[in-house]
Amino acid sequence: MKKTIYIIVSLIMMISSVLLFSSCERIKDLFSSGEDYVSSDGLLFTLSEDESYYIVAGMGNCTDTDIVIPLTYKEKPVKEIGEGSFKSNQNITSIKLHNEITVIGDKAFYYCGKLSGVVLGNGLNEIGDEAFYNCDKIESIFIPKSVTEIGDSAFLQCSKLERIKVDENNSAYKSVDGIFYNKSGSVLIQYPVGREEKNLTLPKGVREIQKEAFSLCKNIKKVELPIGVETIGDSAFEGCENLEHINLPTTLIHIGDRAFSSCSGLTEIIIPDGVTKIGVRCFIECSSLTNLKLPANLVTIGQYAFYKCSSISEIVVPDTVKDIGDDAFGYCTSLESILICTTVKTIGDGAFFNCDQAFLYVDGNESAWEKIKSENSFYDISNYKTYIYSASRPLVNGNYWHYVEGEIVIW
Repeated sequence: MKKTIYIIVSLIMMISSVLLFSSCERIKDLFSSGEDYVSSDGLLFTLSEDESYYIVAGMGNCTDTDIVIPLTYKEKPVKEIGEGSFKSNQNITSIKLHNEITVIGDKAFYYCGKLSGVVLGNGLNEIGDEAFYNCDKIESIFIPKSVTEIGDSAFLQCSKLERIKVDENNSAYKSVDGIFYNKSGSVLIQYPVGREEKNLTLPKGVREIQKEAFSLCKNIKKVELPIGVETIGDSAFEGCENLEHINLPTTLIHIGDRAFSSCSGLTEIIIPDGVTKIGVRCFIECSSLTNLKLPANLVTIGQYAFYKCSSISEIVVPDTVKDIGDDAFGYCTSLESILICTTVKTIGDGAFFNCDQAFLYVDGNESAWEKIKSENSFYDISNYKTYIYSASRPLVNGNYWHYVEGEIVIW
């Protein structure tokens, strides 16, 4: 009897040892460097189209907060983090990718509110659009030398991000004092919005401020752009509510849509003469803007371009302007003077809506102005107090104006 019990106990111990060993082996993996690590168990995977590798598809039944991606699943390599795989997860605090992961998909870690630690493997090639969007606990991230493609808004709204570091051997990107550029330094891709500095002077050689580069930066107050900057991308400074001053160099030729929208601290903007188009919503809700100079070669003012710029008192529309978009100057409630030429072709609906206190000065003859009014359906300035230009004193009654030493004077 005792012998039988002994045999049974021995068998139980042997089986337990085998199961424990098997379990440990299942969660143990190797980095390609040979370093042992324990990977997360229970993650969800999908098979690639060619069935040669697996893609991480989600948390599955994994309860880890520190996620370590396994090298293999069902004896095949794990090579991608799938689109939206950890999107809006509010539990994970860190992610560690091995060197066989080549792609992080679009929105993979979108709005992971507690994610603070990110280790990217040395085999990573691509980081998708909005991959780490609104991960507002991340303070620093290191881009390996293998990464050659980073999508739009990959690190947008990472409010505590202070540094983006890049391997010095990376062929596509580089970091200068924690600010993210393309390799040549001609394109500023991302300014980490968690930085504490108030004043910033960009280095010579920068040609482009990429879309959303400074978007929602709350600390910056003054930006000096070097001669040579030609392009400011869409939403480049959108929501920089404390930005008070930015110089636009004479080399600038393009300002994107919403480039300075909601920069409520901006007081002055002088747009260089090389700019021919003001983008849609470009300066919308710049409520402190008092001094505005439009470029001499401007052709198009986009929809809502200066909408709710409620501190502007005077607008001089250059004679090169052909199109003024809908609501372009709507709710500029402090406007007292609008100078517009009869060379304009289109004035959109609501272009000067609710600018009730403004006097309208037309540079051109009365018949040309009546023609413009007949060809456009705008209703907002038709009844404004209007003065027509006359170089000499008019012989008939009416509202006329002329220049005296460069100033508008009513006859």
